[in-house]
Amino acid sequence: ILISLVFLGFCASIALALAKSAPKSNNYVLHTEGCMKSTDIALYKWFRSNPAAAVTIGKSVDCDIQLSWDIRNDVAPVNARIFMRDSKLYLCALERGVFIDGKRELKPDEVVRIYQRTMFSIGSTTFTYTERDLH
Repeated sequence: ILISLVFLGFCASIALALAKSAPKSNNYVLHTEGCMKSTDIALYKWFRSNPAAAVTIGKSVDCDIQLSWDIRNDVAPVNARIFMRDSKLYLCALERGVFIDGKRELKPDEVVRIYQRTMFSIGSTTFTYTERDLH
C-alpha cells in the first residue's frame, strides 16, 4: 500500500509539472489588419510543435510572417519576434518601428508580455493577439 501511495504521489507531481509548463490555450492567434486583407494567423501551429520556437515578423523572405506588401513604410527585414516562455507569449522588438497598443514604440531588444487583446503594429499592419479557448 505504501508503494502505491508513493507511486500515486509521483504521478500527481508529474501531472502538475506538465500542466504548469503546457500552454494554457491551443489557439494562439494573431488577427491582422492593414494594407492586406484581414486574416487570422495561427501561432499555435508553431508553438504546439516546438514551444521553444520563435515566430519572426518582417519583410525578409526568411520571416515566418512576411510584411512584403507594405511598401509605404520602413519595415525592417526582421522587425520583431514572438516567443513562448513558461507558457506565456512575449513580443520582442528587434528594430525600431514596433508600436504596442498604438501608443508606445518599443526600443530594439525590448521584450513585453502579450496578453489577450494586446495590439501592436509594424508599418501599416496592426496585429491583435487572442487566445480563442481561454480557461
